[in-house]
Amino acid sequence: MGGGSASKVEALLNPRSVAILGARENPMDWTARIFANYQRFEFDGPVWPVNPRFKEIWGVPCYADLSDLPGVPDHLVVMRAAASVRGILREAADMGTRSATVYAAGYSELGTEEGIALEEELRSVIDETGLAVCGPNCLGSMSARGRSLCLPDDRIRELVQGPVAMVGQSGTTTPGIGRTLIDRGIDVGYIVTSGNEVGLATADYINYFVDDPDVRVIFCLIEAVRRPQDFLAACRRARDAGKPVVALKMGVSEGGR
Repeated sequence: MGGGSASKVEALLNPRSVAILGARENPMDWTARIFANYQRFEFDGPVWPVNPRFKEIWGVPCYADLSDLPGVPDHLVVMRAAASVRGILREAADMGTRSATVYAAGYSELGTEEGIALEEELRSVIDETGLAVCGPNCLGSMSARGRSLCLPDDRIRELVQGPVAMVGQSGTTTPGIGRTLIDRGIDVGYIVTSGNEVGLATADYINYFVDDPDVRVIFCLIEAVRRPQDFLAACRRARDAGKPVVALKMGVSEGGR
């Protein structure tokens, strides 16, 4: 496995500090839920909300911009419109940020020329900066080892470094399967919703899970296999390490099935 890929997944799943861009007061908003999850599981680092409309939010100071933060955010929770994301990532990378989760939709999944162009621009920024990026069009991730529940999901009751690691391109289905396993007494140590995989792809996550001694089974929910040769190589690494990869491929066309 490439060392760069390993360090990128490590940065994403085990950050030292977090900035939440697009913070909103509504307790049902995704940003509020994610902030509450970081607090609930006692994330070991500062979590800074960012929104120029507020001086304070969720009982803590809120900052107008990345440049106003008291420190460099290691990870960005980017809850902003698709067109603004590339500028945000470039600014953060210049500061020394290592990773970001991009939740915005509006990219190639729309099938429009504008969406495809936005995705290519995002890919260029990721390639230029070297940022570890989950998404876009995703729901975030969970890392028990990192005490990081970067998902807008308040139904996960505990974080346990368990034997199951999950990566799925579907944002709603993947955590749902994870909660079902947890409810049945099977500890899930990682859940990653990888979205459009413009940055990190399923192969990168599989390789990272292979190297984690706590992980014994890897589950993948796949809509499209990106970087097929890397994916096959990662699966072979998992097989050689004695870690089964359970892959569910969704598809309606003959080729997809």
